[in-house]
Amino acid sequence: MVWQTLFNSAVLSSGMNPEVLSKLDNSILEFAKAFARTSSSRSEAWLALAGSELLSGVVAAASDKLPQAEQHLFSCLNALDRYGALTTVSPEVSQIRLSALAGLTDIKVQQKAWGELLAILKSVEQLAIELKSRTGTASLSDPLLYAVHANRALAYSNLGRKDEGLASLELALAVTERHLGEVSDELDWAFAGWRAHVDMAEVLVGTKDSQQGLRHRKRAAELARNALVRDPGRSDWEDRYWDSLHELGDVLNDAGDASAAYVAAQESLAVAQRNAKGSAADSDWSRNVFLSLWELATIDIRRGDKQIVLKHSEAAARLARDRHALNPSVQFVLIDRWLIENRLGIIRSSLGDGLSALQAHQVALSVAQKALHAEPDSDEWIENSTRSHARLASIFSDRRDWMSALRHSQAAAALAGRKSATSDASFEVVHDHWLHQFNVGRMHLQLKAHIEARAALTQARDLVLHHWHRFSGEDLWRESRWLNEQEFGLLEESEENLGRAEAAYARATAFAEESQTGSGDVLRVWRYRLVESLTSLVRVQAVQGKADALRQSTLLLARYRDLDAADHENNRRNEAKKTISLVLADIGLSPEQAQTVPKADLLDRLQHLIDATRETTRVKGLTGEDSQRMLRLQNALFAVRQLPD
Repeated sequence: MVWQTLFNSAVLSSGMNPEVLSKLDNSILEFAKAFARTSSSRSEAWLALAGSELLSGVVAAASDKLPQAEQHLFSCLNALDRYGALTTVSPEVSQIRLSALAGLTDIKVQQKAWGELLAILKSVEQLAIELKSRTGTASLSDPLLYAVHANRALAYSNLGRKDEGLASLELALAVTERHLGEVSDELDWAFAGWRAHVDMAEVLVGTKDSQQGLRHRKRAAELARNALVRDPGRSDWEDRYWDSLHELGDVLNDAGDASAAYVAAQESLAVAQRNAKGSAADSDWSRNVFLSLWELATIDIRRGDKQIVLKHSEAAARLARDRHALNPSVQFVLIDRWLIENRLGIIRSSLGDGLSALQAHQVALSVAQKALHAEPDSDEWIENSTRSHARLASIFSDRRDWMSALRHSQAAAALAGRKSATSDASFEVVHDHWLHQFNVGRMHLQLKAHIEARAALTQARDLVLHHWHRFSGEDLWRESRWLNEQEFGLLEESEENLGRAEAAYARATAFAEESQTGSGDVLRVWRYRLVESLTSLVRVQAVQGKADALRQSTLLLARYRDLDAADHENNRRNEAKKTISLVLADIGLSPEQAQTVPKADLLDRLQHLIDATRETTRVKGLTGEDSQRMLRLQNALFAVRQLPD
């Protein structure tokens, strides 16, 4: 057929190059239309028109002219409908329809027209089913079915139809499992399977089915590893394997399985280091090394080994500094540098190395300020600069360098105020602003700059009251209101305005008493605050010689101190019981039996087990599991000793 010869010649000679295709497109389409008008065979005419419309759609899509491409592809489908009404549709013609539908699928995904995409996928699915019925094999239809299910999952996800999206991914996964290990020109089945498991894991994030999500993460890592065994050194699979291990480590750590998370993170580091050899310091693999070291340090934090946390963090910091020195404009270089310096400051501070902590936070602040200078409206860098100023203010406050602490608190408050100025600012943003403003007042008070302290604390109090209608249900916001009144009491007391101090402490007392709702930790915290306010109130009333008010406040204080002491004792017993429950299996007791065993017998059993474990480890060596068991037993022994007879 003349039109087919011209069409095939155009496609083959162009190599699907849009520029070459576009030169042929108009002549082919005009020829096809003329052929359709003059051809004696109406079916051939419609087929010629369908083919040329498909070519025009391909050209327009390749040139990012999506509306024109969509119009051509729908015209192709319309012409094929006319053709099908006149004659029997051959497999080759069905392939033209599939090509048009595939093109429309891509366009709808780019346009995020999810409802229209679902309608198109229904047509593709029907063609796939017909293809399987006609050929009797799934080798041609399954790639189509996989694409249908995967794109449906994408559409459902964006439409908020999570359950339907999950069901579609299950179907896509079932298709890939039938073809794992196969090599096909139609579809990379190994990649399709890996992608389906990754998507399943992401959909399951935040659901109750966390174990299922973990299973999919593990399977994705396994598929990537198997692909590398079959084809060692393939860069795309190296990247997928690292990504799978990195995500798996995160999920395992979040699930509390720090040991398994550590193994995954170590393997991800090995993959990243292997691929980073010979590459530049600003390469993607270099950043993957950084991320793996960061993850190892994060897991170490959960495991409680601060020295190992420091080791991995310092290695990550060296890499971040090299990347920053080489090219600070590369994506993620600045944020990585800020994050790791900030973490180093926190770790060194927890290890008692105040000077190194100070230096790390000063570097972090310098990075944040340069980035903020380049992007003055960046919320991310406003927040990071605020956090660095706040860290430095805390360090200087601990060192009683009130002037330096004040300077950084003021800078933090000014930056936080920029973010909280909008009417829709979140609670976290507004609370941060309040906290920094409150700290400015506290620093002025330490410096005995009472006028400035009053102005800063008034701003902090006004901020709380201004947003009270929005955030009064937040316990941290209620705490902010209480802290304001307490601090005003201290301010008035330091100026010897005892009447005003008494009024401020009375307001704090009333608010703490009003806030004693609920039970558990929240109730205990508010009772502690109430005792603190009453203690302050009694102090200023005693100085003023207000006998009646003092008597009433003292009685109230004694009552709440007794309640606080009873709560503390009850809480101590509950914590002891919880600690003991962790070793009941070791000493062969059920929770019910443990209730009836005398304290002396429990002590004997635990001591005997500790001695036996020590003897065993002398022979075979102390393993990590033995160490954890010994720690549990010793904690339980101490807890039992604290219980009343």
